[in-house]
Amino acid sequence: MKQRVPDAATEQRLEELRAEASLHGRVEGKGIHPPGAPMPAPVASPATGYYGLPLLKAPVWTWEVPTYFFVGGAAGASAVLALAAQLSGSDGKLVRDARWIACIGANLSAPLLIADLGRPERFLNMMRIFKPQSPMSVGAWIVAFFGASATTAAIFRTRFKPLGDLAAGAAALSGLGMATYTGVLLGATAIPVWSKHVKTLPMHFGASGLASADTTSRRCTRWPCSPPPSRPTPASRSRRTPPSPRNRCAMALPASRSASAACSRVRFRSSSASPAPDRSASVAPPRSPRCSVRC
Repeated sequence: MKQRVPDAATEQRLEELRAEASLHGRVEGKGIHPPGAPMPAPVASPATGYYGLPLLKAPVWTWEVPTYFFVGGAAGASAVLALAAQLSGSDGKLVRDARWIACIGANLSAPLLIADLGRPERFLNMMRIFKPQSPMSVGAWIVAFFGASATTAAIFRTRFKPLGDLAAGAAALSGLGMATYTGVLLGATAIPVWSKHVKTLPMHFGASGLASADTTSRRCTRWPCSPPPSRPTPASRSRRTPPSPRNRCAMALPASRSASAACSRVRFRSSSASPAPDRSASVAPPRSPRCSVRC
């Protein structure tokens, strides 16, 4: 291709553009966009992009990462919830359910993260070193330590209680990091909506994990409960069990009292009819079976 040699007219036009740019900060005028040139289009749009690239990059995450956000956050907060319930003397069933939720969530978190890696077999390379300045390295060690402690706390809850309680404390401490370190990891990226809120993202993730842990533990606690009792049908009313002897005696007590009143009236009439009372004229009230009430 023949190279164009600038002439006096183009040089003068270039100087005018420079003067206008230095004076106003911008140049009013439509530029030239040769077809196929590696220059951005005059107006960037979602269709044309910028230098052939889209304005917003397509997400590289698959379903494993959002699922891990929920599972890992609920597991970490469940370990904290289990320790708080144990220290406050709450129901033992709540402690058991919270520990098992933390155990199951911890054992699901590592496979989800490994499956999201481009080379899953290189996951062990992250465990060779520990970099405090790297959220990814700190997060990998938190997931590993939390998984071991949460599993130990759930398995040895009753068999070897001291070991289970010690592991529950370690799981609660690491569970705080498990539920919040993902916010730090997202804040370390170049996406402005995350990097500008790097200080508040861990609090949001921790509150979301606590809400998920509370909801999951409530569902697990109510799951084995029996359904509410139904209304008795006429067939079930007819099949009622007979009352016990004590209840039968209590049921016969009003009848015995009425018989006692009738007996007293008969005695009063017989005493007014003849001067000498005749004991044979008195009527004995009927006795209820197995009842000691007499008139």
